[in-house]
Amino acid sequence: MQPNQHAQAVARRVREISRANRTPQAALAEALGITQQNISQRLLGRVEFTISELHTISATLGCTLAELLEDQPESQIPA
Repeated sequence: MQPNQHAQAVARRVREISRANRTPQAALAEALGITQQNISQRLLGRVEFTISELHTISATLGCTLAELLEDQPESQIPA
């Protein structure tokens, strides 16, 4: 996988898990201390998440960092 593909895969996982948990983008932006526009750029895979941001996101979403980094179909995400 190319570096940009990794960023997009992680962004997809964050979107999938936040959707499954019904966590709005605004809540993620607030937890990270960034704007709605900045979280949108990250969730689209245009800007990579930092490891610190992923740690905060995992705590916010109640999942592990490993869950954010694995690439599995949305149908297999625990509710």
